[in-house]
Amino acid sequence: MQGISNSTESYDNEELDEVRGEVRFVKTGEPFEVSEALQVNVRAYGTQRGGLGEHVEEAIENVLRMLGGGAAGIEFDRDEDARLSDELFRARRLGFGGIAVRLTALRALCAPVGGLDAADARTIAFYARATVERPLVLVMDEGDMRLPAFVMSRTLEEIIADETCTDDTEASPEAPSVSLASIIAQEMAMSEPTPEPEVVAAAPDEPAHAPDMVTEPEHVPEIVTAPEPTPEPEVMILNEPEIPWREYANALDAARGPQTLASFERLFVHSYMPLANAIDRGLHDRRAIETRDEFRRTFSRAYSEALPTFALTGKRPKMVLDAFDVAGKMARAHNARTTQVLVVDGMRYDLAARACARTAELLEGRAQIADRITLFSALPSSTPRQLESLARGVESLRNAYEDRDVEPMRGRTADTVRRVRIGSRDLYKLDVVETTLAAAGHDAIFVMDDLVEETARAIAKHARTQNARTMLFVLGDHGFRLEGGAAHHGGASPEEVIVSAHAFLLGDLH
Repeated sequence: MQGISNSTESYDNEELDEVRGEVRFVKTGEPFEVSEALQVNVRAYGTQRGGLGEHVEEAIENVLRMLGGGAAGIEFDRDEDARLSDELFRARRLGFGGIAVRLTALRALCAPVGGLDAADARTIAFYARATVERPLVLVMDEGDMRLPAFVMSRTLEEIIADETCTDDTEASPEAPSVSLASIIAQEMAMSEPTPEPEVVAAAPDEPAHAPDMVTEPEHVPEIVTAPEPTPEPEVMILNEPEIPWREYANALDAARGPQTLASFERLFVHSYMPLANAIDRGLHDRRAIETRDEFRRTFSRAYSEALPTFALTGKRPKMVLDAFDVAGKMARAHNARTTQVLVVDGMRYDLAARACARTAELLEGRAQIADRITLFSALPSSTPRQLESLARGVESLRNAYEDRDVEPMRGRTADTVRRVRIGSRDLYKLDVVETTLAAAGHDAIFVMDDLVEETARAIAKHARTQNARTMLFVLGDHGFRLEGGAAHHGGASPEEVIVSAHAFLLGDLH
């Protein structure tokens, strides 16, 4: 189904001619299009150094969205490889045999050091490598072939030695680099299949020898090792023996200075939440905890300071208070007849992703995830505050708000969707997440998997009672953080503020 694909490239329409992947250099300003491919033009002007990868992905997503390519699959956020697979899948569904990416004005990314950033060079290398096995065409200007790209690293000791060198020996260059054409040629050569070595038969009296070859050392990923068992073990519920938490920590440490909203959201999804979940599930590494806490403090301080300005400047991210407007626009884009807003009390970002994916499975053939979006909660991140902001809109941000506790529905009614009047509008509300976490107390982490299933079944049950062509906009009003095993909300931490919304288009689908 469109919108909940597994990001594979087993396309439904086998009659389409698949585009042959290639890297093409053309004269600057010369138009170049592949008739069978989805054409995506990417100009590097205005792109931040190191942000070319996100710029290309956003350009592809904009073209797919404009042509009605539907929402990304549930595996879209895993890594760049999965995102490209998902984009090729949706292009195929639109009737294209592949994607052609036209990169121009790359020289704009060379300032101020005279060469491409290593991250941008890696992005170009990734797409060049992908053309070997996928229906992807990468087109660039001939004048960019000789652009230098800084892809080599040097130790601080080497740099200092060069700067303090006083003899007549020639110092190494300040920033070693290679040309963009060299990078592409190397990446494509590495992607070519290599023939298997011949097996040399040994004589009866001689030991067998493998053919002479130089092998690359096998990369051993860094893992978190479980502690040795003790007579009285601590609570340790890490299900994954190998968690690349150092990668998450490194990504958070490297995120310095101003970030675009898209960059920050990706950092939150791919690095912060996985690291926070690993810690909540038993990871006790000091560096991991310090990295998570520092990112949390920085975001909390910045968001708390920025929130009062949202109503004055108008510059703000999409928020929970925009739910009715966002749902209406999505409904019109997908030709829905009616719209419903369903607020799941306390449904955190990661919980929403799992629960909505499971809901789509339960509603297979009767609903599809047509779109999704990231939203930010107003402060304090509590249900009464979000309901008040939904009723008053952006005006609710102009005045200070005193939070008040509202008792959630308990017992049998907690897993039943109920209608709530908010100002002049109606919305639907589900309290199963908030109620279950409150009842779990300090064992909240243990109920997460069951909570995903309960939430999905409650949403699916409600969806089955709705008319065809209804847009069901499901969102969490706020998230929660785990401390001492218990769920807390009301603060300004990323996991309490950042939520997501999934738009389900209901009806019998073909």
